[in-house]
Amino acid sequence: MNIETVVVGDLGVNCYIVSVENKAIVIDPGDEYNKIKEALKGKTVEAILLTHGHFDHTGAVKKFQDDGAKVYISKEDAKMLVDGYTSLANPFGYQFTPIKADVTFNDNDVLELIDIKIKVILTPGHTKGSACFLCDNILFSGDTLFYRSIGRTDFPGGDFETISHSIRNKLYVLNEETVVLSGHGNETTIKEEKCSNMFVR
Repeated sequence: MNIETVVVGDLGVNCYIVSVENKAIVIDPGDEYNKIKEALKGKTVEAILLTHGHFDHTGAVKKFQDDGAKVYISKEDAKMLVDGYTSLANPFGYQFTPIKADVTFNDNDVLELIDIKIKVILTPGHTKGSACFLCDNILFSGDTLFYRSIGRTDFPGGDFETISHSIRNKLYVLNEETVVLSGHGNETTIKEEKCSNMFVR
C-alpha cells in the first residue's frame, strides 16, 4: 500500500491517494482535478472516500465520479453533497455542483477496497456526519483532528462538545502509535495529540 498527499485548493486541503499497484482510492479530492490525476500516474480510481461534505473536500469529486469512481460518504453528510448552503460553497462564494453519493456508510463499517480493509469511525462534531478512516496504523482524520488542533465547530452542524466527545472516546482510544493524516496541515500521532492538543485533553 502506498499513500501520497496532494495539497489542493485555496484552503490547502490534504487529498490522499491510497494505491495498490495500478488501483487507487482518493480521499477528499477537494479541488484541482488535473493535479490529482497527474499524481495518480495512470492508476485507476475505484473509489472516492469523503470524510465530510464541505465543499473544500469535495470540489473535484464529480469529475472522478464521471470517470467511473464510486463516491462514499456517511449517511448523515450525503445530503450536503446536494446542498450549496450546508456544504458551505454558497456562503464562501464558490461554484457548487450537486453530487449524488453512490454508497453511504455507518459507524464501524469495514470497507474492502483495492484489497485494503478500511474501518469507518464516525466522529460527529465538525459536521454531523464527519468520519475518519482507519487503515492498519494510519488514521485519515479529515477535519476532526489536526496537529495540535481540532476542526471548527462554528459552521452548520458543528458542535464543540460533540467533537470533543468524538475525539476522546473514538480517537484517543486508538493505539498511541497510530499516525494521523488530517484534512489540513501536518501529520501527527494519537500519542502526540493526547499529550499536547490544548483543545481536547
